[in-house]
Amino acid sequence: MKRNIVILAMLLLGLSVATLSLDGGKITAQLPYEQCIGLPYGTSGCPQKKAADIPPNCGDAILDSEEGEECDEGRFNGSSFCSDTCEVFFCGDAVTSSHIGEDCDAGTEYYIADQEKLTEIRIEPIPQCGVFCTPPCVDEECTVLKPNRCTYDFSLPECSAAEDPDEDEELHASAPPPEDPPAPNPDGSTCGDGVREGSEQCDTFGANTPGCDADCTFPECGDGNLNKNVGELCDDGNEDNTDSCTDQCTKARCGDGYLQPGEQCDDANTSDFDSCRSDCTIPVCGDGILDRREECDDGNFNNQDSCTTQCTVARCGNGIKDGTDQCDDGNSNNFDSCTNECQVPFCGDGIVTSKSPYDEECDDSNRNTLDQCTNKCTLPRCGDGIVQASQGEECDDGNGSNTDACTIECKTPTCGDGYKQSGEFCDDGNAINTDGCTNLCTISVCGDSVVQPGEECDDGNNDDTDSCSNRCLDARCGDAIVQVTELCDDGNAINTDACSNQCTTPLCGNGIIEGDELCDDGNKSNLDSCLNSCELPQCGNGVIEGTEECDDGNANDDDGCSDYCQIETYCGNGILEGIEECDLGVQNSDGQPNTCRTNCRVAFCGDGVVDLDEECDSTEGCTAECKNVTFMAAHATSIWGGTVATILLLGGLGGLLFHRKVVALSRKAAESVKALTIDDIPLDELEMLWHKWDDK
Repeated sequence: MKRNIVILAMLLLGLSVATLSLDGGKITAQLPYEQCIGLPYGTSGCPQKKAADIPPNCGDAILDSEEGEECDEGRFNGSSFCSDTCEVFFCGDAVTSSHIGEDCDAGTEYYIADQEKLTEIRIEPIPQCGVFCTPPCVDEECTVLKPNRCTYDFSLPECSAAEDPDEDEELHASAPPPEDPPAPNPDGSTCGDGVREGSEQCDTFGANTPGCDADCTFPECGDGNLNKNVGELCDDGNEDNTDSCTDQCTKARCGDGYLQPGEQCDDANTSDFDSCRSDCTIPVCGDGILDRREECDDGNFNNQDSCTTQCTVARCGNGIKDGTDQCDDGNSNNFDSCTNECQVPFCGDGIVTSKSPYDEECDDSNRNTLDQCTNKCTLPRCGDGIVQASQGEECDDGNGSNTDACTIECKTPTCGDGYKQSGEFCDDGNAINTDGCTNLCTISVCGDSVVQPGEECDDGNNDDTDSCSNRCLDARCGDAIVQVTELCDDGNAINTDACSNQCTTPLCGNGIIEGDELCDDGNKSNLDSCLNSCELPQCGNGVIEGTEECDDGNANDDDGCSDYCQIETYCGNGILEGIEECDLGVQNSDGQPNTCRTNCRVAFCGDGVVDLDEECDSTEGCTAECKNVTFMAAHATSIWGGTVATILLLGGLGGLLFHRKVVALSRKAAESVKALTIDDIPLDELEMLWHKWDDK
């Protein structure tokens, strides 16, 4: 019968593949659904259920039925009767749950005609013989199951040949020869013809008899041929004792001493108090059965009742938080984080628990915080937030701040106590008024006419252009303040920007690279590495500069002038070629005026030779046009610079004298009790600077 079912299932699975899209929590299948009806759930090609959503609070050890939880054992989910998805494991759920002691499961999930429901679990009927998986039925029809674990039942008698659907052989060889003649062996003999010949050991017409197997060999356990006439109950052709047939050709069963599929153990005895029970299961704490070495077993994973999850009776001091224990450290130390009564320490219990995080210094078990032990179980001290007047405390704000209304000495703050409090700008704790902090706890500032430490001067005014700046520093070049004698002052020590370190503006030709100058060699030569414009020569600009022999305005080689401005032609062969301006051969000269130079250039201003139309060339005082400079041209910078400085100086002195004259006249007018303006002063009494020029 079982073989017929297998063949039918294979035929169904061998049908052409189709596609079926199912709704309601099911995923796409490959077989037409009607071909899946009646097959076990999970058959290849049949639809699968989508994974169910896990309840949001599953695992918090609080049963939330409204969210779909069937159970919730917290951290024991998955290792108890409650799954990781808060569903109850039970016998008949079609899942063999070995962690709760199941060897098998009596339920099987089958596809049904209702595509919305998709499957249902059916309990396999109890057979009349053989080993079976016991369902925990409540009623006779087994429509209601009680929570339990499934185990194998070996109590039924073994099935006879007539009862065993796998066995359809007769016990004796009385059948006639088969209708089709048997095929001959290679040696010419024919097994099953009733005649022993060739390599045959016997021949009983292809039937198993006490003296001959159907394959014409003598019966032998392990030959793979089941012959019940010699007492074989099975024969799988091997000597493996861990499968369903032993090497004695008997069917595997619990108690035969061999560990077979479905058995957790097998010690070949019927004792339930050793390491293997008579039903071939291993004793497990939490299975509800009191085994050896267990003090109790209540079948649950609740550690807060009278039986712990280690199957020991709950008691204080066993190192397990069980029963009514708040804690249990398994020792007799009453001063650690768990008392000898298995209670968590607290301030006021009369026990000094110095261990962190309790850190108790004392514990007088009363609520008087002004005695020798505070209500925080600490010894009284300044900074504990409790004003102990008997200890001389004026205040106690319980912090380590010296800038609020109570110092760390538990005193009220005052100016001069050395602590800067709110409203004070400083507090140096002394009575010296000439240091950086006054006796009013204010900070000394620049401009108070007192030279304090760190000040170079203090003239008590806001004039930033006199000898003392508004920062109380002596005026100097580099202080970023332009004084009367300075042309500029950028306040830095960079000598190459728009203002030198001498507070003068940049001047090309003074030998100092300043401002936006790229170079400054301090000479008037335009044939060296720095041009008279304080710029670097640039090869490729079409102008022969510096040490260039040529400059054709490009960066190409092999055109007479290289890309680094050197002549590529042979100058001096008397042939004008490439970029040569001239070539007189041996007559080329760098000393004769008005002739071709040795670099094949025509005479030019700046070649160091005074030609007929030149007054000078590359000598001191010679202009870029090779002319001798006039006196004014040579000294224009110094003359005009001196003139401007003189005018500014005289103007400043004149303004000062004018200011003093106005002040004197104003005082004179005030004495006559008459308000005067500058328009009231006679012009002949106004003495200006230019009056002195005419000896007036």
